[in-house]
Amino acid sequence: MVSGITTEAVVLAATDVGEEDRILTFLTPDMGLLRAAATSARNLKKGRAAPLDLFVKIHLTLNVPGKEGKLKRVGSAGIIDPFLGIRSDYGRLCAASYIGQTVAHCIQEDDPSPATYDLVNYCLHRLDSGGASFGVMLLFEVKLLREMGILPDLNRCLKCVKGVTGEAYLDVGAGGILHAQCSARDDKGILSGGDLGMLRYLSDRSLSASSKLSVKEEDAMRIFNVLHPFSVHHLGYESKALKMMKG
Repeated sequence: MVSGITTEAVVLAATDVGEEDRILTFLTPDMGLLRAAATSARNLKKGRAAPLDLFVKIHLTLNVPGKEGKLKRVGSAGIIDPFLGIRSDYGRLCAASYIGQTVAHCIQEDDPSPATYDLVNYCLHRLDSGGASFGVMLLFEVKLLREMGILPDLNRCLKCVKGVTGEAYLDVGAGGILHAQCSARDDKGILSGGDLGMLRYLSDRSLSASSKLSVKEEDAMRIFNVLHPFSVHHLGYESKALKMMKG
């Protein structure tokens, strides 16, 4: 006996199986990740997105087999937002792939995470609208780490427990920041007072308020490159898309 699931979803990942089929990974607001098989799930043509292309937001219906352990199958899918602008720029496409791969690693199947769903949609919308890649990726990483409860304390030194107002060192292994004088300095982990202020702003404000912060792309890239080793260490995952983006 087959039952059905109907939900909104974003296509995060796809693995080809044979000549026509794909195994797709969806992020949903109310059921976390869902994985399902789809027949003839191909592909972007003439500037138009198919409902099951990567990073497309859809209305999704899945057929759920009664037999335990058997893979769900896509019944129908209709496009809500194709996010076509992402595909017009290699950097933005890599940024979207980084977001999709990271979320697919961090979020569990059948474990609702509506805040993460909202974050992914917001970031895809920003990229689709021409948002700079590293600016969006920095916002995503800060918000995801906070949602998962592992964003480092950006206000106090781990060693002396005093407030930090100027330059600081992000200690990846210890999981927090240190005053410059409290650390065995590593130039790769240095954050200026302005960098810390930016990270605090992105952490504390809503998504819509965060978008009002103007960040130069070179600054976003530099801060992201300081924060990202912390994420890799504590999430236990490094996105292949990010490696491609950096060449």
